[in-house]
Amino acid sequence: MTNLKKPLQKLAPGDFKRKFSAWWEGDEYIPLPKDEQDGDTLEMSEADDPAVRVADDVLSMAVAQGIWGAGYIQPGNAEHYVEMAKTLALTQKKSMAIIGAGLGGPARDISRATDVWISAYEARATAAAEGQRQSDMAGLSKRVAISHFDPETIDLPENKFHAIASFEVFCFVEQKERLLQQCEMSLKPSGSLLFTDYVVKEEVPSQDRLAQLFAPKWGKPFLWTPHQYAAAVSESGLGLRVQEDVTQSYVDLIQQAEPLWTKLISDLEGSSTSLQSAIYDSVGAEHAEWVSRLEALQSGEVSVYRYLALKPAEIT
Repeated sequence: MTNLKKPLQKLAPGDFKRKFSAWWEGDEYIPLPKDEQDGDTLEMSEADDPAVRVADDVLSMAVAQGIWGAGYIQPGNAEHYVEMAKTLALTQKKSMAIIGAGLGGPARDISRATDVWISAYEARATAAAEGQRQSDMAGLSKRVAISHFDPETIDLPENKFHAIASFEVFCFVEQKERLLQQCEMSLKPSGSLLFTDYVVKEEVPSQDRLAQLFAPKWGKPFLWTPHQYAAAVSESGLGLRVQEDVTQSYVDLIQQAEPLWTKLISDLEGSSTSLQSAIYDSVGAEHAEWVSRLEALQSGEVSVYRYLALKPAEIT
């Protein structure tokens, strides 16, 4: 249960943090005196309904970090992401971009392991702001800078990065061809693009099924086949080097978290206060989504692929 407390305290606004801590520790909650409350604190008439004060995306991010780890809102850990980044030969003399940084956990772990400088982009404004706050707290405010962006319209800086990476994010971008072209333009000669993403082998699931697999907080999914990705990468001017089905390793990452899900749900079951109920509902919704995702991955309905593409060297 301690896995959930820290991220929720960090993300929740106003006096909600104190209320949550009191409930978690079994202590009495005593509201702050009015002159000590900030403008984001609940009015006393709302004090029994903290769900009013905590947006769904904030609570969801806190729950996700409770499962996957601080700075992480999807499967993976430092070992997983640092291992993937090894193919990029990153050093402190190189620069990197990450498209879809979430709260920046993977970016910070990659930077710590390689000393690379990272410009990270995140489409969800709340996540981008919290991710930058976490970079600041980690003493990596400049080395791992996280900014908000629109993946459909972003204009990346030209000839800027030695490497660009993205992890299960391209599927939420409708104009994938444009984004891939932006990546090619922004890479230095001999630069690398590494990304993983959800794909479908043939038929795209129905809209109802997609809603089960990808909650609105993730964005609207636009799933491609591996062939579509390979063609678009080549058309962007990049040379495709790796197209690999990594579904099983991703399944393993999801399954490793099941004991934590079970404990959280068990500990929160039968919640009586509105605060407990809000957390329980968020945990349940998050778990149901990952159970559906796991079933889809195991059945072959969707897969996860890894791609590595290189920009041609400069001709002299």
